[in-house]
Amino acid sequence: MNASFLNSFLLLVIGSLSATAQVEFTPDKPLAGQTVRFVYTPKGTPLADDPNVQCQAMYYGSPGFMNTSRPKTVTLIRQGNTWTGELPLPERAAGVAIAFIDPKDPKKVDHNKSDFYSVAVHTTAGQPARHALGGLGLVYGGSFPYMLGADRETDKSLRYYEQEVKAYPESMEDYWPPILFAYAYERKDGYREKVRKGIEEAKAAKKEPNPNDLSLIFQLYELIGDKENAAVYQQRVIQADPKGVVAQGERAKLVQKEEDLTRKKALLLAFEKDFAGNPTYWLESLTSHVAMTFLKHNELAGLKQFIAERPDQFKNHGTLNDIAWKLAEESKGLLFAEELSKKSLVVLKAEKQPDNFILPPGMDWADYQNGQYRMYMDTYAYIVERQGRLAEAYEAYKEAIDRTPERSNPEVNERYVVCAIKAGHAAEAKQNGEAFVKAGKGTPKIKEVLRELYLKQPGNGQDADAYMAGLEAEYKAKQHEHILKSLVNEPAPAFALNDLDGNKIALADLKGKIVVVDFWATWCGPCVASFPSMQQAQAKFQRNPNVKFLFINTMEGRDEAAVLTKKVAEFIQKKQYAFTVPLDFDNKVSQAYKVEGIPTKFVIDQEGNIRYRSIGFDGNPEKTVTELATVIDILSTRPIGANK
Repeated sequence: MNASFLNSFLLLVIGSLSATAQVEFTPDKPLAGQTVRFVYTPKGTPLADDPNVQCQAMYYGSPGFMNTSRPKTVTLIRQGNTWTGELPLPERAAGVAIAFIDPKDPKKVDHNKSDFYSVAVHTTAGQPARHALGGLGLVYGGSFPYMLGADRETDKSLRYYEQEVKAYPESMEDYWPPILFAYAYERKDGYREKVRKGIEEAKAAKKEPNPNDLSLIFQLYELIGDKENAAVYQQRVIQADPKGVVAQGERAKLVQKEEDLTRKKALLLAFEKDFAGNPTYWLESLTSHVAMTFLKHNELAGLKQFIAERPDQFKNHGTLNDIAWKLAEESKGLLFAEELSKKSLVVLKAEKQPDNFILPPGMDWADYQNGQYRMYMDTYAYIVERQGRLAEAYEAYKEAIDRTPERSNPEVNERYVVCAIKAGHAAEAKQNGEAFVKAGKGTPKIKEVLRELYLKQPGNGQDADAYMAGLEAEYKAKQHEHILKSLVNEPAPAFALNDLDGNKIALADLKGKIVVVDFWATWCGPCVASFPSMQQAQAKFQRNPNVKFLFINTMEGRDEAAVLTKKVAEFIQKKQYAFTVPLDFDNKVSQAYKVEGIPTKFVIDQEGNIRYRSIGFDGNPEKTVTELATVIDILSTRPIGANK
């Protein structure tokens, strides 16, 4: 490495990897295996003056190291207005990236504007170690940013990979897969040619690709839509590793596509036999899939036998709970549903945290299990309630609801309130129902029940509207304040897409309107769950010509456009949604909007600027409607061009 390049490289690294004034690392150029101490000053960040600050750390290194690296919680000590902590660096680590959160309110986070705070391992000569840049690129392209609400930018990862390879050419052996996958996912002009060229160069550098290389090449060809080469390499992978993941995946598709129950079960038996003794994540999902097919065909006796024949495969508490809930929902085999529900609780209680299980920031294993326990108790309560055992259901629902109203599930809250009244506990139902509404975790049904209880009380007359408004006032004020603070002002990327009817939908043609954009896919459970509330939100503004809702279908799959269009159209028709659905089958629009997970919603103002974004769906339909309505009302009443 020549001196001029080294100097420019070091300047680049110092600029890229040094912390801001918020964090001071000692030493700032640690050696492998050393312990780094740091001081965090939260002034000017979302955590300023916050008494509950926690550090989330992600050690990084080579791709092989990253396969086993998991986010870690670092204990902090408060010293006045600063927080201190220690980061022991593993020998194989090339650095560590950190962020800070409030564990009691994980949405309060300081991730250094998505750049994180990082310190790189150095050599004894004072140079950044190998993987100091490439490993950080892997952090930016992984799940760590998503977990912390940071932007996961593919082009940022690419810059780090390319800088790593420039500094350490031998690192290309490690980074050609993430580089090519980044090109494929970024989908910028010429990406297919870049990926094909990269594959050819990788193949040329190897005497004989191993099964893992062949699998990566197969996936890359699939991603860029090169079906011919994908098919060739798929067969090569299966020939090289006939018991591997790719071979299992192909066989799994046969099970999933088969509609005849007898043949489906036979295909599963063949799968079990042919891949016996081979680790597979397919078997559990296929077993659950076939079990649900028994329910779909009303084969309750067959389902019982199917589960009894596979005691080892039905040890997953989530699967047991899912089947129990489905049985109860359809009022089928309630005693059997109760048996499965009880078993799910026993299995959950005995479960230990798996080594590779990643918990969200601010959550420990006990928190996770308590959340699961409440969900499964809700299932159990629902089952016994449907059997008419109201007193038992009431006691179970009391364990199912979260005693912190702000964290509670509105649907569970509703079932508890209704059951409590039926079981003769109206006063308690009223007290807790009011707490749910005040926290924004009520439902229309809970509000209806509270209104009825209020009117039954002597002397209340016709003041029910004022009573309900009083319950909602504090939450609505907080939500309005939160939304005002959350408003952004960024140019919305232009797009022009065809909708399901073949009409061209261009953002430029909607200038002067407030546009709500909802990115979704038919396979996305939270997307589908959010649609009833989105339908309510759209209906609320259907008479307003200055508000337009667009439901952009994206990340739908890799089939031909005609196949995907039919799939999406059938979904919308079946659900009878009156939605405008632009089709983003190449994912270019979702990538332009930096959509990492769906559903993601954007509100675009009259001048074509993104003013609000929301990721995910928390199961609270009323919150979604109120949130969007508040944003639209704010933008409608503000002068065009007014900043946040």
